Amino acid sequence: MQSIDYTKTFCIVEALGKAEDAFKLNHNSKYLVESSELPRKRLRTARQTTPSFQYGRKYVLALTLDADFDHRRGVIWGSHEEKSDIQIDIDNKRGISAVHFRLCWNWRAPLPNCLLIFNCSSNGTVVDNHFLDCEENPSRMLAVSGPTIVEAGHIQLKFEIPSWRPAEQQTAFLNRWQKFVKQIHESPPTLDRFTLKGRFQPTPPFSGSKRNFSQIATKDPNHDLRSVVEDTEEETEPEYELPVS
Repeated sequence: MQSIDYTKTFCIVEALGKAEDAFKLNHNSKYLVESSELPRKRLRTARQTTPSFQYGRKYVLALTLDADFDHRRGVIWGSHEEKSDIQIDIDNKRGISAVHFRLCWNWRAPLPNCLLIFNCSSNGTVVDNHFLDCEENPSRMLAVSGPTIVEAGHIQLKFEIPSWRPAEQQTAFLNRWQKFVKQIHESPPTLDRFTLKGRFQPTPPFSGSKRNFSQIATKDPNHDLRSVVEDTEEETEPEYELPVS
């Protein structure tokens, strides 16, 4: 099992509840690390002047710039072992589509801490209580500071951009990022990016408990970067499209 290299890690994903077993699937082994390496802040008590740190024993996934996935398309999450970069279930009986969602950058204006969740499933994906579908509202930005909770079927995941890097590691990461972006722009697109639009048989609807999303707030007014991305959603849409599983 690898350790976290913050000079190339762009996102850390923690399993909540049932997702912990999925993280241990062999398909995910190259991303798996121990969460004991992550600092976790505790709430301040009356006698504390600064927050202390606690260390968990769970496992997390560390996503790195040199990982083996299509960097323009992003990291694919789903239940199909061959179609997904990270497998979060072994079938779609619990609401996880073969290709459920993907984590990617906006390549029209790439920034290392501006990551987007794009829904690819007819079942939808929930990001911080905002329901994403395949047409009107397909994407949402991760929080730049702090965690983002993503729900796919019965699975809950906590995404976090590692803003706690020491200064020297942050500098090394930004240097890697600049080389990474240059390499992406210079490399020719792979064949799967030319997928034609078409209609596919959708995944059977999730038979578990249903949530009412009609009362969910649409924006977080305290998060300027997120609001900018949402207000210009047509511009952030990638030029290719993955089939809805």
